[in-house]
Amino acid sequence: MSPMPKLTKKPGKARYLFLLRHAKAAAGGKEAGDFERPLSPRGEKDALKMAHLILGLGILPQRILCSPAIRTCQTLKALSSLMPGVKAELPKDLYLIGHQELLARLNRLKPDVSSALVIAHNPGIEDLALLLADPDQSNDKAGLARMQVKFPTGALAVLRLMGTDWKELKEGGACLEAFVRPSDLDQAS
Repeated sequence: MSPMPKLTKKPGKARYLFLLRHAKAAAGGKEAGDFERPLSPRGEKDALKMAHLILGLGILPQRILCSPAIRTCQTLKALSSLMPGVKAELPKDLYLIGHQELLARLNRLKPDVSSALVIAHNPGIEDLALLLADPDQSNDKAGLARMQVKFPTGALAVLRLMGTDWKELKEGGACLEAFVRPSDLDQAS
C-alpha cells in the first residue's frame, strides 16, 4: 500500500467527504464515563499520523463536524495543530450519532462546501461509509474489502460524491477513493 493515496480530482464541483473514526482511546476507568475517555498514547501518535495524511491529500476540509467527546476532540486537535485556524463544529448530538442521522446532517450542508470532515464514533462512521460507498465505483477495492471487515480506531475513509450537491448524497452515492488505517501507514514506512 502506498502511504499517500491519490485522489481522483474531478473537474467542476466535486465534493469530498472524509470520515475519520477517533484514534485509539484509553480504557475506561470507574470514575470517568465513556464521553470523558481520552486518547491513549498510541491514539495520540495515530491521530498525528492521520492528520499528516489528510494534510498530504491536497484537499483540506472546508467544514469539520466533530463529536464533542474528549477522544474525538483530541483527534481533531492533532489535525488542527497542522492547520492553524481550522474551525470545527462540535454539535452535542454527534456523540454516538447513527448513520442515518449523520447522513441527514450532511444532506443539509450548503452547496458551496466542497469538502467536509466528520470525526466521530462507531458504529455510525463505519455504517455511513459502507452505506455511501458504491462497490462498483470504488477506486480502492482493497480498502473497501478492509473497510467491510472492520473500521478500526483512527481509520479514514475518503469518499468522492457522485452528485454535485450534498442534498444528492444517498446510499451508494459516493466513490471510495481511499480507506487508510493507521497500521497501513506503519507498514508503508
